[in-house]
Amino acid sequence: LEYISYYDHLTGVYNRNVLSELTDGETKKFSSTMEQPISVLLFDLDFFKKVNDTYGHPGGDQVLKELASTIKPMLGKKDYMIRWGGEEFVLLLPGSNLEQAKDTAEKLRKTIEQKVCCFDGQDIQITMSFGVKELDNTCSVERHIEEADERLYEAKTSGRDRVVG
Repeated sequence: LEYISYYDHLTGVYNRNVLSELTDGETKKFSSTMEQPISVLLFDLDFFKKVNDTYGHPGGDQVLKELASTIKPMLGKKDYMIRWGGEEFVLLLPGSNLEQAKDTAEKLRKTIEQKVCCFDGQDIQITMSFGVKELDNTCSVERHIEEADERLYEAKTSGRDRVVG
């Protein structure tokens, strides 16, 4: 039951329920010392509805599983990957300032862009868009995620398959 309450059943990454617990602990460290930056990345798959429409939800599920299994090993030990909902994910990167977080997002974007997922004998090519925000003491973690979401929206409306921070 504890596993189910913290982890997404499909991808094996943290689920949205654990985000506030993680951010409370990490931001307390951040705000008390002001020496360690922390950044948040919000990202999702471009045109994911087309994947589901073309290959069905089992195909979309396969893509999400492969995405998570590709990204998780690329993260540092102190980084957190959280399934935000649907095809949206949050990365919480303690110790990363905005530029470092944008570099991480770009590395992930390029890796996924080159990856081909296979489902039912068919290759599925995917890309991702990212919104990146470094946290500060001016507002809540939730507001910072909203700002990252605004940047994700900007990435989507300016052509997709890009990082905006």
